[in-house]
Amino acid sequence: MRWAVLFFCCLLLAALGEAARSARAAVALAPQEEAREKERWPREIKGIGATLPKAEADAVKHALEVLLAAMSDQDIEVWRPDLHFVRRHVLRGEGRPGPEEEYTHGERTWTYKTWIVPLQPFPAQSLNHFHEQELRAERSAERRLWTLGFFAMAALAGLIAFGIMRLGQDKREKVG
Repeated sequence: MRWAVLFFCCLLLAALGEAARSARAAVALAPQEEAREKERWPREIKGIGATLPKAEADAVKHALEVLLAAMSDQDIEVWRPDLHFVRRHVLRGEGRPGPEEEYTHGERTWTYKTWIVPLQPFPAQSLNHFHEQELRAERSAERRLWTLGFFAMAALAGLIAFGIMRLGQDKREKVG
């Protein structure tokens, strides 16, 4: 019985230590990194396409690529934005048609439409907010897994302790 109690205590200490370690893993942008990112953040994005809607869609995709590159510099790896996030938090307004551009390859010449969309300032607060939400959800899932494992081990240890007590009682009945 003493071994079962000792085993329970060890399991509890391991679970509490892991929970405390997970709780300390919070990520935030440093002020210097944020200032450096603002310097590299473009003021507008240009999309290219055969038609204006395709050029507009290309501009949104290009803004997403620029945002993902900025996030990789900030070590934000857990959460990934989508096109809806880009439209809502990164782009400023709908944009405007840009000048038509020509592309020549050999003897052929193509004319492309362009779409120019201004960008909001670097959305560090939004990125941190969504990244921290995703980290919290990840830690919560880890804690649930640890809790499930703890209760499974507790149930197993309880069964073992019950079996040992039952075995001891059977030995006493046979002897006595």
